[in-house]
Amino acid sequence: IVVDLKGKIVSFNQKFLQMWRIPEPVIASRDDDKVLAFVADQLKDPDGFLQKVKDLYHQPSAESFDQLEFKDGRCFERYSLPQRMGSEIVGRVWSFRDVTDRKRAESGRMQLEEQLRLSQKLETIGTLAAGIAHDFNNLLVPVIGYTELADSDIDPDNPSHEHLSEVLKAAYRAKSLVGQILAFSRQQSGENRLIHLETVVREAARLLKSTLAPDIILETRFVPNLPPLHADATQLHQILMNLCVNASQAMRLGGKLVISVATTSGEISNCCVCGSQLFGKHLDLAVADTGHGMDPLTLRRIFDPFFTTKPVGEGTGLGLAVTHGIVAHHGGHICVTSEVGVGTTFHVYLPAVAGLSDGRPITNTEKILISAPLHVS
Repeated sequence: IVVDLKGKIVSFNQKFLQMWRIPEPVIASRDDDKVLAFVADQLKDPDGFLQKVKDLYHQPSAESFDQLEFKDGRCFERYSLPQRMGSEIVGRVWSFRDVTDRKRAESGRMQLEEQLRLSQKLETIGTLAAGIAHDFNNLLVPVIGYTELADSDIDPDNPSHEHLSEVLKAAYRAKSLVGQILAFSRQQSGENRLIHLETVVREAARLLKSTLAPDIILETRFVPNLPPLHADATQLHQILMNLCVNASQAMRLGGKLVISVATTSGEISNCCVCGSQLFGKHLDLAVADTGHGMDPLTLRRIFDPFFTTKPVGEGTGLGLAVTHGIVAHHGGHICVTSEVGVGTTFHVYLPAVAGLSDGRPITNTEKILISAPLHVS
């Protein structure tokens, strides 16, 4: 589009109209302010766009290049050059290039690199952790064994009985931590069977209702006719408990916890670490809270093993790392969005089994066995 020194439209081509989706009545009016307002309204930063235009009109000889981001996700490169007739500047030429596909490709590449970096970090730390945990576990065996023997040899009224009980409690907590580390390092896929995710969620919700603080409201939502999936029910239960307990701890002053299951396919958007493409139908297991939320820096590290924002002694930093591994071994994706002071939502996308709906009964596959106390972080 070409404008004169006062910003009045002199000429334009059809491609300009197509790219900016300007309707015929708007451009036919030749009302420059109306056209500019229509154009600016499509952008994420209309004020910045208009200020740039204003600045260049005050600098007739200036050249400019920048990028424009649209509310609908498009991206244009904008070039501006003075229009000359001989040595005289008579106006300004604005040119635009649609680089939406290129930017999406670059974003996708960066997201894949981030996923690869995270996977490599998890694998490296997992290998190291497994070796340490194995040796530490060997040390705990005699600690627990000899402590139990010593405790059995003294009278229950002996003050040392209470002391030894505390030693045993600490040793069993250490043993539980070792179990989490070994589970993280092995990233075992478990025993996958055909199950209904809604059944697992309802089972977890019943358990959560008895453990959550009374000022936290728990709500479950399901779309009708959900398809089943191939998964390990116990591991899915572990995912839910990890996410829900973390959510409850983010709502110290109360709030609302919503667990929902829906179906989805296509692109995963608005995620700090994923941005992946879904192929085929997936179940979207969402856990949303109204807690304190997380800043962008914290979001980038939440799946790192041993990273935690909790006070010393309250978290191991393994809960989300283990959760990430379980989801990955089920062929799924885990994404998170969060805003400080608003809350956090985790989305777990798991491949659905095509051709089946929740109306078809599945037998002998929905029992969840918990053989040890659940520890989350």
